[in-house]
Amino acid sequence: MPEGNKNMTPRLSIQITLHNRVRFIRASLLSALNCGYDDSEIIVFDDASSDGSGEEVKRLAVEYPGKIHYVRSEKNIGCAGGRAAMVDMTKADYILVLDDDDILLPFDIAGQIELLDRNPGFAVSYGKTFVVDECLKPLNSSMGGNYSRFILAYNTPVTHPAAIIRRSDILEAGNYRLAGDSIKAVAEDLYLWFNLSLKKDFHFDNKFRLLYRQHASQTTLKENAYMEAANFIHKKIIEANKDIYDRIISGKIDIAPHESKTVLLILAIISRYMPSSSSGRLQILNTAESIAPNDYGVNAVKFEYFFKTGNYPAAMTEAEKMLEKYGADIYIRKLSLEKIIRVCEKTGTDTTEIRKQTSFLNYEYSHFDLSKISLKEE
Repeated sequence: MPEGNKNMTPRLSIQITLHNRVRFIRASLLSALNCGYDDSEIIVFDDASSDGSGEEVKRLAVEYPGKIHYVRSEKNIGCAGGRAAMVDMTKADYILVLDDDDILLPFDIAGQIELLDRNPGFAVSYGKTFVVDECLKPLNSSMGGNYSRFILAYNTPVTHPAAIIRRSDILEAGNYRLAGDSIKAVAEDLYLWFNLSLKKDFHFDNKFRLLYRQHASQTTLKENAYMEAANFIHKKIIEANKDIYDRIISGKIDIAPHESKTVLLILAIISRYMPSSSSGRLQILNTAESIAPNDYGVNAVKFEYFFKTGNYPAAMTEAEKMLEKYGADIYIRKLSLEKIIRVCEKTGTDTTEIRKQTSFLNYEYSHFDLSKISLKEE
C-alpha cells in the first residue's frame, strides 16, 4: 500500500503498467493525481524500463509525497504479469487501469463506485475514450459503446482504461491471464472481459473518461497480434466449457438458468467461426436471440448475415429491431441507422433524412470539447 495510507484501505487503486514511456508517463500520472477522487492510491509497476521512465515516476513521487507507490521489476514480465501483480498487491475494492501514455479525464468516480456497490451483479462500470494524437490533438474519434455479451466474440465495446472493475471479481475470474504463450501476448483485457462475462454484467455510462493517445507504436502488427490472441482466448473459453459446447453442437441445448450467460458466449464464438452465409450459422443466431432477446449484438450480427446473403428485407428487419428495442441509447441508435442506410443504398431508397439523423447522432456521441480540460504536460 502506498506510504501515507497505512491506516486505511483505499476504495480505488489506479494502476499503471509502465514500459519505456518517458515522454508520456508524467502526464498520465498527473491526470491520475488530479482525477478528483481522494479515496484512492496510485501504483506504478515499472516493467524493466530502460529509457528513464522510472526516474520520471520517482521525481513525481517526490513532488507528491505519499501519493504514488512505485514498484520495479528488473525482468520484463509483460503487461498481463504487471497488471496481475498490482491486483495482488492492493487491498482496494476497485481497480482502475490506466495505460502509461493515456490521460484520465475527471469524471464521477464516486458515483460509479456507488453504482457498483449497489449492484453486485455488475463487475465493471466503463465509459468512452476520446482519441488524440501524440501531442493530444483531437482526431475526432471515440471508442466505447453499450455492452453486449454476444458481440464480445467479434469486437469489444468495453474500453479497458475507461473501466472501474471490482477487484474481487478480477480475482475470481483468474486475475489477468496471458492471452497466449508469450509474455508479449496482448488482449489480456479481452481475456478478462470474457471470464467476467461468464457470470457478471457490465455497466456503460456513455460519458468520456479517457484521452487515448494514438501513435506510431500502435501498428498493424499489434492489431494482428490482438486477433491471434482473440483466437487463443476463444479456444480456451471453449475448452473450459466443453460440456456446454458439446451440447450445443449436438443440438441438445437444455439450458439451466445459471448457464445462460455462458451459453450465449459459446454461441457467439461458434457463430464467429462458421461460414458467414451458412444456414447453420443462422440457426445459431436464432438460438442466441431466443436466449438473450435484449442483447443488441445478436441483432447486429444477424443483420450482417442477411446483408451478406442479399436478403435485404430481413437485414432491414434486424436493424429496425435494434432501433425499436434500444432506440433510447444513442450508441445503438447510431449503429441501427447506419445499418438502415446500408440497406437503403442497396435497394435504391433515399437516405437524405436518415443521414441527417445519423450525422447528428455521430456528433452527439463523439463530440468532446478538449478546450474545457486543463491538461498538464509539463
